[in-house]
Amino acid sequence: MLGTLRIALCQLECHPALVASHINYLAAPFVPPAGQPSLPLLSMRRLDLAGVEAVCSDQYLAWHEA
Repeated sequence: MLGTLRIALCQLECHPALVASHINYLAAPFVPPAGQPSLPLLSMRRLDLAGVEAVCSDQYLAWHEA
């Protein structure tokens, strides 16, 4: 008989490495306080931040991998 397998992903410390709602935390250099806009949200409002988001994401991915 097969049982249930439960898996959890836990990130204990460091910059968040997830996408939640409209915020891609890897593409943001800081975690905004509650109610404040993030870079991805500002980007959705037509500000051209794609280059900044790409650099942040590349840097954070390399940092997490290290």
